[in-house]
Amino acid sequence: MLQEFLQYLATVRRFSPLTVQNYRRDVTNFLEWLDVPEADFDPRRITVEDVREWIVHRTETKHLGAASMNRELSSLRSFFRYLHRTGRIDKEVMYRIHALKTSRRIPAFVPSTRMEGILDELDRESESPEFAHRSPVLQLRTAACGTRRYRPRRFLGRLYRTQSPWQGR
Repeated sequence: MLQEFLQYLATVRRFSPLTVQNYRRDVTNFLEWLDVPEADFDPRRITVEDVREWIVHRTETKHLGAASMNRELSSLRSFFRYLHRTGRIDKEVMYRIHALKTSRRIPAFVPSTRMEGILDELDRESESPEFAHRSPVLQLRTAACGTRRYRPRRFLGRLYRTQSPWQGR
């Protein structure tokens, strides 16, 4: 049954070999936790409580994070969906199992004092001839992002004084 599922993933769904290998590992982990040989596995006997106990087991004993556990749940969900489509089980077991909440990363902002220093350094570098054509683009980008007060006269003056590499051809 598992081998047919993996063959389905590789041929019909056209998953990469590494993805198929990960699905195999995830479903095998679940079957090993059930302590049932693959030949004796009856998917109709699996309940939502079994899956929830497996989640607790994996997160507590293996110290899996929410993102890793969600990946394993996705593999198991695909396996049971396949069994349901092929008629091996009557009801979908995983429909009541939801993904675990993952923590949201808060973006790190550059302090305004540090940003001023970075932009001043860019201004100094832009005075050299090799960076002259980049300065207007950088200033426009930083102005559009709101990281610095926009200085239109300085920007426009530099834009018209600077000869871009593609001009005059």
